[in-house]
Amino acid sequence: MLITYNETNKPVYSIKYFHPFFSVESKLMDDILHKILNAKEQRQRIRQQSGEVGNATISISFNIPGYPKSDERITQTFRVVRDDLAHYLVALRIPVDKKQVIVRCDEAGDIAFFPFQAKQQELPLFKEKLEAFEQTHPLGRLLDVDLFDGKANAISSHKQKTCFICKETPALHCMRNQTHSYEELRAHLREKMEKFLEERAEQQVSKQLAATALWAILTEVALPHKPGLVSPQSSGSHQDMNFHTFLASTSAITPHFQRVAIRGYQWNGKEPQAVLTQLRISGLEMEKDMFLTTQGVNTQKGVIFLMTFSLFTMAYTLKKTGTFDETVFKETLQTLNKGLVNRELKGSSNQNRSHGEQCFNTFGEELAGGIRKEVEQGLPTFFHEVTPFMKKIGFSSTDYRDQSHFENQCKRLLVKIMSINNDTNILFRSDAQTLHLLQEKSLKTLQGNEDLTKNESYGELMAFCTTKKISPGGSADLLAVSLFLDNVRTKTQKNTF
Repeated sequence: MLITYNETNKPVYSIKYFHPFFSVESKLMDDILHKILNAKEQRQRIRQQSGEVGNATISISFNIPGYPKSDERITQTFRVVRDDLAHYLVALRIPVDKKQVIVRCDEAGDIAFFPFQAKQQELPLFKEKLEAFEQTHPLGRLLDVDLFDGKANAISSHKQKTCFICKETPALHCMRNQTHSYEELRAHLREKMEKFLEERAEQQVSKQLAATALWAILTEVALPHKPGLVSPQSSGSHQDMNFHTFLASTSAITPHFQRVAIRGYQWNGKEPQAVLTQLRISGLEMEKDMFLTTQGVNTQKGVIFLMTFSLFTMAYTLKKTGTFDETVFKETLQTLNKGLVNRELKGSSNQNRSHGEQCFNTFGEELAGGIRKEVEQGLPTFFHEVTPFMKKIGFSSTDYRDQSHFENQCKRLLVKIMSINNDTNILFRSDAQTLHLLQEKSLKTLQGNEDLTKNESYGELMAFCTTKKISPGGSADLLAVSLFLDNVRTKTQKNTF
């Protein structure tokens, strides 16, 4: 940036043509102004060329005071706003040909041209719609959306632009009176852009995380022919629920996912116990909606617990590191749940103990720590067991092109989890011996044919769950969370999240 300093070492700036510029050597100033004017002339030629083939033109740029007119952050913001306008034009049925859109960054700043076919009498109405876009957009006066007819003449509403800062005062008045300094104007616009980008990132990340969580839960429940579990073909070992019960309860809890992710994105990393209380409240709200939808049937308490913590922690991790940093994720999850088993399971005297608490009281922490122990330790099942197995079998949570192969791979992951998970669902409905037998049969299945439809041990595993009337729901919950985490990890690695 071009700056001169006075004897007190403070920057000196001056006002030129009502635009604040840093005071520089006259030759340099002339060079800057020449480049800006040349850029504006080139823009006008683009509009004229568009008009020569019968097109009107919509252009969008930023009102950036001073110089330079663009930098990396401004361009990043411009791309987002440009896409906003493109979607707006589609919604208005304005027939813009995407192939003819021109985007450039020159000395006058960032700009995009949207040529389209329109009758002259239609243009005033289009101008009103474009002004509505400017007025309702979060960046408001920073935007400059112009409309030109087929002869490159501007279509004007003759309304005065208001000041960036004063808002109600005409911009021309503030410029003539030099009401605001260069620094004040630039700082104000920078603050607005940063806030805008931050809010967009928050919405985008939380929306994608919520969608991924929903995908993971539905993928697990939709897998066909699982041992003891609900699927589209069977209720497994359950008498009180079926596939549609799960669809209904999943629909009931899904609206909470994005709110949990937003809370994680906004968290500053402080006061984890206060956060834990808020997450518990979110979980209870989901359980309430689940029970209301299922008429009292517990379909998904386990996955609600695991997914709530996973969503929150993942959003925080993405905000802090910009990617799926496994160390940050695990450490954050451990911090949030430090001492959870001691607080909620050891010495519990509550008459209305949960299934997990009852199992812990009967079988102890080593065997029945359950999902509380899992999150307290930072999801070791996923990081230490599932992840290496995914690599071993070449699993991809983003490749669904071969449905039967993908489903088979997911079920192999499920069996892997069953082989090492001390599932409190099994302990509660049966005993430790049955759990160990289930783990042994799962391990034997993994040693057999990779195609589970041709794996005799898998058939025996299915029959065992049916005979014993057991359902490895805890393992199914861990599968759903594993799919969620791997999908986010894969997409962040490919920069597609």
